[in-house]
Amino acid sequence: MAFDARKFVAAPFEPRTERVEFPELAEWFGDDDPVIVIRSLTGDELATVEGQCDDRAEEVRAGLTRALEGGNKSEIADAALDVLGFGGGATPKLMVRYHALIMAGAVSPVIDRQTSVMLGQRFPIDHRNIAHKIAALSGKGQEAKKKPIGSIVEQESETA
Repeated sequence: MAFDARKFVAAPFEPRTERVEFPELAEWFGDDDPVIVIRSLTGDELATVEGQCDDRAEEVRAGLTRALEGGNKSEIADAALDVLGFGGGATPKLMVRYHALIMAGAVSPVIDRQTSVMLGQRFPIDHRNIAHKIAALSGKGQEAKKKPIGSIVEQESETA
């Protein structure tokens, strides 16, 4: 059977979702379960995530160029460390990616940049794992929406 592009294009899809338990944060969830609901990202959202990483890399390269053009040895050394990912003040490119994935893919609670940064500093492995789960869900693609049970439409029969 050949691929039915028209049917595929017309079909409704929805993001995949997953519940990620985060018991270490129980005290900040009140009476709710300490769970972060995440979702898969669209192609455009993934491109935005990668763009943020590229922007960060470009910023680091520009800093090195400025230092090489007019900086002293210390500024050049600091800029070179930033390029290599060992700089003291710069956010590493990988961490930029984790923040972008989490901010785009966290459904409940919604996670802003400040919260993502604090999660990354205080719970680095969990933070990384959530970002990886969002990427993995996105890699599976969206799911075709299923019709709710009981939504079967009965055909009217013609009366003779």
